[in-house]
Amino acid sequence: MKLALLMFTATLGLSACGSPAADDMAPHDILVRAADATDKLNSAHFSLQQPNASLHLTSGIQISDAEGDIQAPDRLQMKFTILLGGGLSAEEHLIALGDERFLTIPRTEQWLVSASSTAAPHFLDRNRGVASLLRSIGDPRRLTNDVLDSIRTLHIKGTLRASAFAEMMDSQSTTDVVNGELWIGADDFLLRQLMLEGPLDAGDTDSTVRVLEFSNFDTPVAIARPAT
Repeated sequence: MKLALLMFTATLGLSACGSPAADDMAPHDILVRAADATDKLNSAHFSLQQPNASLHLTSGIQISDAEGDIQAPDRLQMKFTILLGGGLSAEEHLIALGDERFLTIPRTEQWLVSASSTAAPHFLDRNRGVASLLRSIGDPRRLTNDVLDSIRTLHIKGTLRASAFAEMMDSQSTTDVVNGELWIGADDFLLRQLMLEGPLDAGDTDSTVRVLEFSNFDTPVAIARPAT
């Protein structure tokens, strides 16, 4: 009995040594854990805010704010504001199912089949999504832990190649490196919020700020082919 208790205690000790408290982890190790956790996600909700800014997607459209749901490996549904020029804008919806794309006609609820080249974010793509972006953060530094929506988070500051963000968003790339801050769940190591400051698109300045938020991790979501 004593031997079994000693073996159990030793096992607990090894487990504790193998999983250091999040507060004691180096920023690079936190980012690696966060990337690994993202690779295991099945779904999430996202929201992109771009105050006084926009993104030119690779398919040629220009968008401002966007939000929606993602489902691994390659399903997405989102609504976004498309900028039409002349100060005009409209809300549009996009569904991506693998290589299939469906868009609504601006100012209507009518769905149309769109070309497979229509841009769509790749948040849960292991090679160019959130996980890849996390692994590419340069010069990571710990900041004071923070609480977001009642969730304790690990706060990290670092630099990011604009091209890594563009690959994830399917947007037109610049060659800049921008500053960023990340809030990562202290218990599950999932990215809650990413704030980027700097030029990620033509017309941006060094003070342009974008905020990308994630929530509702692994909450069941149905992303289906719409009626066209």
